[in-house]
Amino acid sequence: MKNVAANIEQVSRFYGSGKSRLTALDNITFKINAGAQLALIGPSGSGKTTLLSLLGALERPDSGKITLFGANIDKMSERESADFRRHNVGFIFQDDALMPELTVAENVALPLILVKSAATEIKSRVATILADLDLQKFSQAFPPSLSGGEKQRVAVARAVIHQPKLLLADEPTANLDSRAAALVLNAIDKLANAYSLTMIMATHDPRVYKRLSKKLELRDGKLV
Repeated sequence: MKNVAANIEQVSRFYGSGKSRLTALDNITFKINAGAQLALIGPSGSGKTTLLSLLGALERPDSGKITLFGANIDKMSERESADFRRHNVGFIFQDDALMPELTVAENVALPLILVKSAATEIKSRVATILADLDLQKFSQAFPPSLSGGEKQRVAVARAVIHQPKLLLADEPTANLDSRAAALVLNAIDKLANAYSLTMIMATHDPRVYKRLSKKLELRDGKLV
């Protein structure tokens, strides 16, 4: 039996208070096995981004419990949460979120720098992952000179360079045409499989969720 990567128990998340309080997630319970790759589907406003933020230790639930790889993340301090993210979680956002003043290689290296990897290891791993994604020719380029699809593939490389246990992707192809989206999804597939990552990809794009056999659907903050 596979180990459980994530255990979400009766989790709710609210924004605002009083009459203006909004329910983003309503009593969510589910488990994810280690190595599973699933699509988190549902319309805009269904709670997908909120759930990813909770799983990535960026936010805390208002009620319930979240356990990731044996760690109870909803009880962590801000410092503990940040340290947990650096070592265990990779993020791919709808916007590539690259730093325009850094080169492609420097952007990809950031997660390794944060965990204080040796300079020789950083150089080697960055070169390897850029070659794997056919991005080595952009190594010394700056993000503004790249296309949207190229920037998003760089963002994929940055998200997994430190070999996290969990990869969270939030609408990673939303701003891309079909060809660029396919290249980004191929890059995600390649690295997620190579590193045996547990992956959750939030999307309402059929180009994305048709590629993943496991699906979790949210509507109005509830599991369907």
